[in-house]
Amino acid sequence: MVVPDGAGITFLVWLKYRARIERITGSDLLGICFDIANKNSLRIALVGASEQTLTKLKIISHQKWPNAFVFTSSPEYEFEKNNELNTEVVNSLKCFNPDILLVALGCPRQEKWIFTNQKIIGAKISIGVGAVFDFYSGTIKRAPLLIQKFSFEWLWRLVHEPVRLGKRYLLNDLPFLIMSALRIILRSK
Repeated sequence: MVVPDGAGITFLVWLKYRARIERITGSDLLGICFDIANKNSLRIALVGASEQTLTKLKIISHQKWPNAFVFTSSPEYEFEKNNELNTEVVNSLKCFNPDILLVALGCPRQEKWIFTNQKIIGAKISIGVGAVFDFYSGTIKRAPLLIQKFSFEWLWRLVHEPVRLGKRYLLNDLPFLIMSALRIILRSK
């Protein structure tokens, strides 16, 4: 499942279709997925983030959603480029047999990884959730509600993690947004 989690995507949908859609963030989805897993005693797998972050999140989830069966995997950075490491992660997930798979590798890595491995893993729902594990565990502070409401969460994150997110936001995402908007405008004329 891919959801409109950013202001850029919701803006492009509005520009092209004149339809307002709400952002749905990984943070919104994590609670919903855990509520469903808890209510139905489902298996939920979390892939990505540091071991420390996942340990904190597992403790929090066990307290808040005691009927959800939780599996965590904190593979090393860019594990998906190493066939042996990737196979190890995929096989461990396949053995766990998750109903719900939440992947926090960052965009677009998480979406590409899910697409490549979803059939082997067999989860009924697979979602890329970005930095949500860090937010829920308290490792990284999420933007204040007012900033979230006005869709400036990306700016908050850029200010707090300029080295990690600067290239992605300013050199990849911004040109994509501008070029896509121009393409939509030119095709409508």
